[in-house]
Amino acid sequence: MPSTSASDARPDNLNGEWYPAGSSQQHRARLQLQDAEQLVVVDADSGVELARAPAADWQFGDRLGHTTRFLGHPEGGRFATKNQDAVDALQRRFRPSLLTSVVHRLESHKRFIALTVLLVVAFGWSMLTWGIPALAGVMAERVPRAAVEQLTRETLAVADRAWFEESQLDEDEEQRLREHFAPIKADHPDLQLRLLFRQGGPLGANAVALPDGTMIMTDELVALAEHDDELTAILLHEIGHIAHNHGLQGLIQSSIIGIAFVLLTGDASATAEILLGAPLIINELSYSRRAEFEADDFARDYMLANDIPLAHFHNILWRLSYGASFDPEADLADRRGDSPWSRYLTTHPPTPERIERFQAP
Repeated sequence: MPSTSASDARPDNLNGEWYPAGSSQQHRARLQLQDAEQLVVVDADSGVELARAPAADWQFGDRLGHTTRFLGHPEGGRFATKNQDAVDALQRRFRPSLLTSVVHRLESHKRFIALTVLLVVAFGWSMLTWGIPALAGVMAERVPRAAVEQLTRETLAVADRAWFEESQLDEDEEQRLREHFAPIKADHPDLQLRLLFRQGGPLGANAVALPDGTMIMTDELVALAEHDDELTAILLHEIGHIAHNHGLQGLIQSSIIGIAFVLLTGDASATAEILLGAPLIINELSYSRRAEFEADDFARDYMLANDIPLAHFHNILWRLSYGASFDPEADLADRRGDSPWSRYLTTHPPTPERIERFQAP
């Protein structure tokens, strides 16, 4: 560490350390102003000259609080000192910089620092809340169809290995359900919808929407339903995710945040995790509250337009959330009073809140 006393503010004789070019060795040294324009480094013990150059040719490091200040020799080597005031005096005389002066003055004001921190936090929060989702939405609309289909194939292959097993529904049951859903598919030709059946494994009763229009419905969900239109309601919710491109937006948004993290922290290993884990992100993604509500609204609007009772949605949603024996009528009022903080600890809206949106208009 430099041995200079910060109280010594003489700009013509600074104590510190000299680091020769190309060497890690340091020397206790003094930086002296000679002949009115020459900055000379001399050994603090022997007085032997170690380096010399016109003061205007030295590179003055930026002032950062009370940290060590460096002055760079034009031919290499650095002089280090904590005598900030003396260095400032030399810089003002030989290498004046308006920017450096302004930055130092701002850094010296605690109110400005506090305001800057608040602005950075506000900017970061705004980007996470609005900026990055908006950018992800624009980017998702411009992803080529071929890339979306390739991503879906990879995602489905991973999901089949990790979670799903071959469906045990008989062919007649699958055919009956496909025919029941056929009008919905016909109403959305631009989405290129495709329905697959799988055993859910660890996912249990569930349905998954992939970006290219592929939907996966598990055998367990079929078994849980008490009416085909309950499955229709769930399917419409998943179609809502496809129509709004939520899966692809979520993947892009996660990647942007991950890459920003890498740029801020320098953790390059995270980049590999983003690229290798991309096919899994869509399935593991917990959609944001906004996305869930958008998908719910899509399902609700279609059900109202096609005279499908809204009760089918909230009945199957209750059973998915709380089990087949759950009584929604008795419990809705109790769960409506859950702590508001819980809404911010999950990206899924609370089930009672979603149910209320499906009450008859």
